[in-house]
Amino acid sequence: MASFGDLTSPVLLACGLIVGTCQAASSEELIDALERQFVAEGPNAVNARLSERWDQEMVPLLKKASTCKPPYLALVSKLRATTNVTALQAYTTTLQTAMQSCPASVLRSLPEVEVNQVCSAADATDAFPNTPAVVILRKRIQVVTTVKAEGLKKKVQKCIASYQEELNALK
Repeated sequence: MASFGDLTSPVLLACGLIVGTCQAASSEELIDALERQFVAEGPNAVNARLSERWDQEMVPLLKKASTCKPPYLALVSKLRATTNVTALQAYTTTLQTAMQSCPASVLRSLPEVEVNQVCSAADATDAFPNTPAVVILRKRIQVVTTVKAEGLKKKVQKCIASYQEELNALK
C-alpha cells in the first residue's frame, strides 16, 4: 500500500531551492490540472493519475490539504468519491489530521453524509501509539466544539456524536 512517506517531493523541494517560487507555481498548476480533469473525467480518473504519480502529485496534494489550504481541502473531499481504496484512505487520514487545525474548513468541505468517516480517531491511534485513544478523542471533541459557524451546526453535532460514539466504545 502506498504511504504518505516524506510529505515533501524532492523535485518540488529542489525546484523551490533553485528558483524560489517554482514550488508555489507547481502547486497551483497541479490543483488547476486536477480540477480540470475532475470536471472532464470524474474522481476515478483523477485518482488513477494520482496513484500513478504518488510522490510527484499525491503527496503534495495531501500535504497542502493537511495544512488547511481551502482549494486542496475541497478537492480532497471531492476525490473521496472513489473506488480507489488506497486514495480514499489517504484522503480520509489527511482530513482527519486537518480537523485538528481547521475543523470548520474541513467540515465545510464535506458532504454531511461523510462527516462520521472523517470524525474518527483512527488516524491518531496509529500515529500516536503511546497516547491513549480516550485522550485523543477528548481532545478532538474539544477542538470541534470551537466551531461556531451557524451553517455548520448540524455537521459539528454529527462530528461530536461520532467522536463520542468511539469514546463510549472504549469504556
